Amino acid sequence: MRHWFSITYDHVDAMHMEGFLAGLTSDVEVFFGNNPALQGLDAVRDGIGGFWSAINGLTHHFENIVEQGAITVMEAKVEYRRKDDRSVRIPCVTVLERSGDKIRSLRIYSDMAPVFAA
Repeated sequence: MRHWFSITYDHVDAMHMEGFLAGLTSDVEVFFGNNPALQGLDAVRDGIGGFWSAINGLTHHFENIVEQGAITVMEAKVEYRRKDDRSVRIPCVTVLERSGDKIRSLRIYSDMAPVFAA
């Protein structure tokens, strides 16, 4: 089933930055784990772009999606392809808040340690 955020996540999984940014508001706020918030499109481009440069790819496998008004909560297993070409799947919960048809807040909760473990 396709959801309102599907096109944005197609761009994320393809690591296509401009397509990803097109799904965000200009004043977006992105939280990734316990890292400082990325505020605005330029900060997201730099922060997420830096993360994408540290991996070979990713694929979201959505398991549960709950929507209430402008809030969407997504549970997924995310498959990360590491630089050594090994794949790791880790659980992830993401909370999206939208403004119109764009994401204005993106909060990602997962333990990234397995992605970068030796």
